[in-house]
Amino acid sequence: FAFWVSMGLPVAFLGGLFGMAWLGVSINMLSMVALLIALGLLMDDAIVIAENI
Repeated sequence: FAFWVSMGLPVAFLGGLFGMAWLGVSINMLSMVALLIALGLLMDDAIVIAENI
């Protein structure tokens, strides 16, 4: 399960960047910090779920 958790980070980051580009959101400091916070929450939840399996 560690492989899938570690693969989730680059996939989610690239998906977030593509989503931001698609929606026309500029990539500035505030939007990058928000993306990193969201990725941190996503990784924390993925680790907790993988440990419970």
